[in-house]
Amino acid sequence: MQEDCHSDPPKKSPPTDEQACIRITRLVVWGMYCPGCGARIHSYLVAVQGVLEVHVDHTVGMVEVAFNSHLTNISALINAVVRAGGDGQHTFGAAVSQTLLPGRCQGIQNWHQRNVR
Repeated sequence: MQEDCHSDPPKKSPPTDEQACIRITRLVVWGMYCPGCGARIHSYLVAVQGVLEVHVDHTVGMVEVAFNSHLTNISALINAVVRAGGDGQHTFGAAVSQTLLPGRCQGIQNWHQRNVR
């Protein structure tokens, strides 16, 4: 890992069809040691079609991803984390910690209002 590991996370405004049916999954991520690593993983995850929101906490090695389960799946999310480490300087891996189905086809905003503190 290099000390100058920096990447600004992209902003994503998902289209309405991506927001239709969501799942939330928490991934345990290893190899993520600094905010730059977290931003790098964030960038790769938001690039996956169907991903609505990504929250990264590099201090505890956790990533929470909200995604449309009709457009992507957990394997694609884990693969995105692994690909984020494919630059020759980073090696990332991930495994599912918890998957939540917040409700049948509700918007992420409703889930966050009830569950995110």
